[in-house]
Amino acid sequence: MNAGWTSVSVKSIAIRTIPSCHVIQPPQPSTIHSRHRGWLLVTRSFHLFIALYLAAWAYIYQALPPSSVRAAQIYAPSISSIALVTLSLLFVHAACGCSVRRSNIKRRRKASRWVTTTVSQACLALISDLGSTEEGRDMVAVVFNIAQVASQSLRVVKLAENLVSPVHLVIYASLLIVYALASPAALFHRNATIKGTIVNVLDFAFGFTLSCCIPAIGVVVLFAAGPNAIQGQDNAWYTRLVTLSRMAVVSSPVDFVCQVCMHLGTYVSLTRLQHSIAAHPRHRSKILIASDSTLRRLTKQLVPSKRTTRRAVVVNAVLTGTWGFVLTGLVVRAVAFREICPSHCTLAATPLFDLSCSCLYANVNCHVLQTQDVDALLDPVTIGTRILVLQLARCDVPRGIDTATLAPHQALIRLAVLFSHMTQWDATLPASVGSVNIRFSHLDDVPSVLTTTPPPYLSFLHIDSTPLWTIDVTCFGAWPHLERLVLTNVSLATFPEAIATLSLLYDLNLRANNLTTVPMTWQFQTTTSNTFRSARFNGNQLEAGPWTMVRPDVLVDVSSNPISSAASGVDIPSATTKRQLVLDDTPLCRDSPGLGCTPSLCAPGCYGYMQRDYHCDPVCWNQACSYDGGDCDGMGFDHV
Repeated sequence: MNAGWTSVSVKSIAIRTIPSCHVIQPPQPSTIHSRHRGWLLVTRSFHLFIALYLAAWAYIYQALPPSSVRAAQIYAPSISSIALVTLSLLFVHAACGCSVRRSNIKRRRKASRWVTTTVSQACLALISDLGSTEEGRDMVAVVFNIAQVASQSLRVVKLAENLVSPVHLVIYASLLIVYALASPAALFHRNATIKGTIVNVLDFAFGFTLSCCIPAIGVVVLFAAGPNAIQGQDNAWYTRLVTLSRMAVVSSPVDFVCQVCMHLGTYVSLTRLQHSIAAHPRHRSKILIASDSTLRRLTKQLVPSKRTTRRAVVVNAVLTGTWGFVLTGLVVRAVAFREICPSHCTLAATPLFDLSCSCLYANVNCHVLQTQDVDALLDPVTIGTRILVLQLARCDVPRGIDTATLAPHQALIRLAVLFSHMTQWDATLPASVGSVNIRFSHLDDVPSVLTTTPPPYLSFLHIDSTPLWTIDVTCFGAWPHLERLVLTNVSLATFPEAIATLSLLYDLNLRANNLTTVPMTWQFQTTTSNTFRSARFNGNQLEAGPWTMVRPDVLVDVSSNPISSAASGVDIPSATTKRQLVLDDTPLCRDSPGLGCTPSLCAPGCYGYMQRDYHCDPVCWNQACSYDGGDCDGMGFDHV
């Protein structure tokens, strides 16, 4: 009997040395299977979440208007979108593919029949052999660890130059520092299984948090804190949005490589973690090493020895650990020992290698600051050269801002000059400027800074409360990229028909002029556009509204016009209820109580959308209109 048992045992052992899918595995408790299935579900859920996250950003790259693409500095939107979609498909494949154990079995079947006669077969064999040894896995972990730390470090430098909150920088850098110290240390663990699990968990946790969670949370919190739908007119909020967008998007070739490396690192670590869960060590069979003698020699050369691997692990720990301590010192130095910015610098960045003031949003009010020396207030020595948004209010600048004053600020994207005595402006704006706002000046013509030498990608122009009377046709030819045009209270008597040449225009505001008609040809033109969404003609002399423009997803405001009736084909009650049409303070509104409009305003010329819109409007600066909802609080006006 003993001999028989011995014979059976030997045969059983001989059979089990052959990697085959018919090997009978020892039974596992149901609790272990349930736990493995649960963890597999978690890893696949992460795969799907990251895939959706990357796909969402790819869609955003394509859906954003050109002005937003330029403001966020998105690098090659089409190429970046393709890269993000490709990465997204990788995560989808990992989440929805077949179980790891089945795929391993299929590979083992193929491995037993391998005859390495092609390059592709040789590559597959080499990859399998490299991953089948502890030394190979450690070397792969070292390479990915260095790549992740390097990529995230470049991102930290970029974030420091853009983020307006030092707290956010400290959080991001602290996570990177912890990862740079902890991940290399895990490679010194003697148990290969535990070491692999710890390394994969650390790589995934930190990669996922730094590359996905923090940008996503930042965007969600920023929009959740936004007070209303016109929050983009708040300069402080807009500055935060731009800087946060530049943190999340691909903004340069180097950033492109960094982000691809980060997401690939997350994919590899999560996939390896998923494999380690699905294929429990007790059930793994050894992967056959290819039988070809040439391939065996290549394998022996490529798979590192224990001594080489040990040296690589030590070097990795020394390099990343040293960089972790250096980065700690740089962050502490940048946050604690920085020069204080002047009071008119509302938001500033925290560059790691520059301790001077790096202002991002400058709110200059000469009346509040009790000085009219604009050149000194914008001196790059005291305020830096990184300004993104500049608002100049109540400053005596009859000839505008000089070219020399603005020349150092080549990052400027939004410029506002409010309540000035400007009569002309002959200068050259930085090429980066995309938005210009001139309100309450003494101009009698569009200044040459916007016509002769306009910024090449001007997308938003707002001129308010100055007697222009007419606008030359050639002006519109200088603004081919204009998306939003606001010409309010500028004494226009006729509709500027050259507006029809602005092919990208989606928002037009001609409030408080003397218009009597809106050309029918332009009305029809807007109906053929899928992007046009808003037209305001309130406070004019229109007796017939632009009824052709009234349709879903487009706002038409004709408040305070002498309109007493509507065209027969327009469903006025439905349009006013859905806020597609605004008829406040019109005879039609007063004579039709059921339309759902406001028969009178809090003050002449103060419309509902003008309050709490982050634009100071003197017509709303009174008690009846709640002092413009606080929009003029920073201007230094006295309450009346």
